[in-house]
Amino acid sequence: MEENSKIQIAILSGLAGAGKTTASFAFEASGYYIVEDLPLKMVPGALSLFKSEKDNYRRVALILPLREVEEVARLIRRDDSFSLTTIGLDCRETTLLSRFKLTRHIHPLMTRGYSLEEALKADRAAMETARNAFDVYIDTSDLSEKQLRTAIYGVINHDGLKNLNVVFQSFGYKYGIPLDADIVVDARVLDNPYWVKELAPLTGLDDGVVDFIEKDAKTPLFLDSLYEYLDSFLRLCEKDGRTYVNVAVGCSGGQHRSVYVAKKLFERYRGSYRASLFHREMPRYRK
Repeated sequence: MEENSKIQIAILSGLAGAGKTTASFAFEASGYYIVEDLPLKMVPGALSLFKSEKDNYRRVALILPLREVEEVARLIRRDDSFSLTTIGLDCRETTLLSRFKLTRHIHPLMTRGYSLEEALKADRAAMETARNAFDVYIDTSDLSEKQLRTAIYGVINHDGLKNLNVVFQSFGYKYGIPLDADIVVDARVLDNPYWVKELAPLTGLDDGVVDFIEKDAKTPLFLDSLYEYLDSFLRLCEKDGRTYVNVAVGCSGGQHRSVYVAKKLFERYRGSYRASLFHREMPRYRK
C-alpha cells in the first residue's frame, strides 16, 4: 500500500509531567483523533474500527502508558494499512519535581500509595525499558509549552516530504547541552556579536547580528563544512531507516551564533526533509 494512502497513527507516551497533555493538543490541532488510555485488550478492535471507517480515522494519536508502547507498536506495524510514528517525552527529575510542586498536580502512581519520588523513579525505569521503541525522543526539560507544540508540529505536519524528521535547535552551552541531541554543533568558533554593544541585546534573527556573522570570513567555511557533513549523514540515516535526527547548535548563551546557524541549516534542509526549527533559549532574550 502506498504511504500516502495509509492511516497515520502516532503513539505518544512519556513520563508523567513531561508534557503529554500539551503534545496531545498539538495533535488535535493538526486534525488527529485522540484516543487516551485505551486498554491493551481493546487495541485490536480499535484498529479494525479505524480501517472500517477510514474516512473518520485518517489520523489517530494514541496516548499510551510507557509499559504498553512496544506491544501496541508491534500490533500496528503488522498491518500494512497503517503508518506509525512513536514519540516519547522525557524530562529531568529535578524539573519534574518542580512542575508537580508548582502545579500541585499529583502523579498518577501516587493514588496507589507511591510518594512523588518513588513514582518518578518507577516512571524512569519504564522509560529506560521503552526508550528504543520511540522513533522520536524529545527531552522537554528546557522547553516551554509553545516550543513543545512546535516540536510536535515539526514531526507530524510534512505531507509529501521524506520520512526522516530533522529537528534543528539552538542552545546555550551555559544552560547545558540538550539531552536529546544526536549531533552537537559548536558555533563558538565564529566571532561573537555579544561583544558589540549595539548587537548584544539582539538575537541571531536580527539583521544586525546576521550581517555581523556573515562578515566573519570563517562563516562560509564553517557552513560549507556542515552542509557537506549533513548532506552525507542525513542520506545515510534515511537509507538506514531512521525516522528522527536532532541537530543541536550551541554557542555560549544560545542567543546569537547558534540561532543564526540553526536557522541556516533549517532553511537548507526543509525542502528535502521533515525539518523543524526552534530556539531553546529565545524566551530568555525575548520576553
